[in-house]
Amino acid sequence: MNAAGGALGVLAGGVLTEYAGWRWVMFVNLPIVAVALALVPAGVRESRNPGPRERMDVLGAVLATSGIGLLVFGVVRTDVRGWTSAATLGTLAAAFALLAAFVAVEARVRSPLVRLGLLRSRWVGGANVIVFLAAAGQFAGFYFVSLYMQEVLGMGAAATGAAFLPFSAGVVLGTVAAAATTGVAAREGGMASGLLNSSRQLGGCVGVAALATVAAHRTGTGTSPAALNDGFALSLAVGAGLFVPAALVAVALPRRAAGGSSAAVAEPRLERTR
Repeated sequence: MNAAGGALGVLAGGVLTEYAGWRWVMFVNLPIVAVALALVPAGVRESRNPGPRERMDVLGAVLATSGIGLLVFGVVRTDVRGWTSAATLGTLAAAFALLAAFVAVEARVRSPLVRLGLLRSRWVGGANVIVFLAAAGQFAGFYFVSLYMQEVLGMGAAATGAAFLPFSAGVVLGTVAAAATTGVAAREGGMASGLLNSSRQLGGCVGVAALATVAAHRTGTGTSPAALNDGFALSLAVGAGLFVPAALVAVALPRRAAGGSSAAVAEPRLERTR
């Protein structure tokens, strides 16, 4: 489903951009969400937790959202302000301070948004590192290759979307998603899955923002196809390099025996561990 959605998304996005305008790439999500919400009662069974309701970790959610938002904003602005400017350094310092406060809160709150003990698992921690790095390279690849096709090769938006179909069809995340929930108690499966999705989204945001800065510095003030090509090529090379540490982390993950049992060093169940 992920591959099918990705393939349909890039094709539809190209068609909408060329024939209806880029804003429709945003507007088209509204009817899709409306249809999905209408189908939920018919396709999703209601479930209730028989135990007592836990309090929502509002402070943790605010700190995480603010910290990640400032982090992305600080990286995005480096193309015009530079990495060493007071504005960039101040924004990034505030972001890391908020994220550090988030970690401190999660270690003490009774019902954390993200239980830090989950990350002690090599499966969970490794899968999130892999997804963060891979998403940074993959999202940047989509972004810069689409710019290259349109601004250097002169292709239209619809043709660019169609050209991405083979690439989209090959994107599979099922194995990593399975690794992210290995050894996790059933009651925390949603937390582990949400953490993996957050790592993917954050990796994509930070990756595109950072590599856009790399491309902008290489291109400089040039607007010719040759200048743009140099910037795109450098960013794509750096993005490809992100898959190297991701592959090394994947190799370091624990092995499983042929029968599906864990290898010599098995991961424990991670319930009730901080």
